[in-house]
Amino acid sequence: MKPCLLMLCLLALPCLARDADGDGVPDAKDACPDTPHWVVEANGCPPGKASPVVLYFDTDSARLRPEHHDQLAVFVGDGVAGRVRVVGHADSRGSLAHNQDLGGRRALAVSKALSERYGVDASQIQRQSLGETLPWRDNLTETGQTLNRRVELWIETGLRLTNGEQ
Repeated sequence: MKPCLLMLCLLALPCLARDADGDGVPDAKDACPDTPHWVVEANGCPPGKASPVVLYFDTDSARLRPEHHDQLAVFVGDGVAGRVRVVGHADSRGSLAHNQDLGGRRALAVSKALSERYGVDASQIQRQSLGETLPWRDNLTETGQTLNRRVELWIETGLRLTNGEQ
């Protein structure tokens, strides 16, 4: 009897996992942690919005690291269906203008690799720099700065919800 009770308690533990946004996906598995509690995919993101592939960069650098090529090869896989959005970011060190430019250079480096090395049609790629304006983490720590020096890769399928419009 006691082993059965123990097993039932252990099976119930996942039900107690924290879900801050109430979407039914535990925070530890939620790739889009701030979505309201409506229909989401298994990763916690709205339908059609997957979590991004993220490439991290060295301080004040737009040079691709060797591991970026492995990540890009997996990202491209057997081909890309839809538009690829490449968004460059920077930490807060440096001026606003410098960081905006740096984010743009990072996005350009990734875009060029996608088209020249991995065969993604350049017309499918949309580049954007957000510089230091949208940090993932606090820039007051080295860890936060490291996580903010990044490029995010998103695939946009073109599917969208409408109000009956065609």
